[in-house]
Amino acid sequence: MGRRPNPLNPENPLHAFAIELRSLRDAAGAAGEVRATCMAAGITRGTYYAWLSGKQLPGRDALQLTVSAWGGDVNYWLTRRRRAEESISKKTPSPPAHEAPHDPDPATGLERAEFEYETTPHWNNSIFEREILTSLKLHTFMQKLYHLAKAPSVPDIARAAGVRGEDIDTVNMLIDYPLPTRNVEEDDLRRIRGKIIESLARLAREAGHASREVRKQEISAREALAELAMLRRRRSVPDVPGRNPAENPY
Repeated sequence: MGRRPNPLNPENPLHAFAIELRSLRDAAGAAGEVRATCMAAGITRGTYYAWLSGKQLPGRDALQLTVSAWGGDVNYWLTRRRRAEESISKKTPSPPAHEAPHDPDPATGLERAEFEYETTPHWNNSIFEREILTSLKLHTFMQKLYHLAKAPSVPDIARAAGVRGEDIDTVNMLIDYPLPTRNVEEDDLRRIRGKIIESLARLAREAGHASREVRKQEISAREALAELAMLRRRRSVPDVPGRNPAENPY
């Protein structure tokens, strides 16, 4: 029998947020399940359960991705999060001047990936794990462009990117998931990701967003895409001096 979740107190602003978030999760059906949510938002299982148990307030970017995946109203939830944060800050005393505040639990997506890269030694020792990290970073930047573009439909993205046929299914997959969920040639993945980035940036500008912000996310996404290609080239080289072949899981 599964463990019963801890009871939540609606008088606690963090718990009240979690109660409402659980309701959205339940209404989302399969999209609200832990694996699907972690893939869509680039978060860990621990983060997922921390949100729903009232132990942690989601970061803004991760909340946007999660609410979008669950079919909720992103603007409502960002406002709801801000109000919860304000209520929590009123109830939480500031630390004494001589005591440094604890580092916040890293948000999710890019911030979580960067935190793990810096604090987990094995990230530096496995090309495969660095690929996972870079894929998470790339997906986070693409999602930021997606929201700047006012969350266009997959057909709209495909038309703007000039892709057709089976490539449209690949666009759908890459918008929803940071890692491919079906076999696609790596050259095709890189080509289609590049087209998605270009089309989302164009749609974001057409939606009225400042060119500077759009350009920032576009450059970051393209840099992550280039880094991912470099890592995959390194993985495909069988004999690299100083590298342990056992680190390559492929």
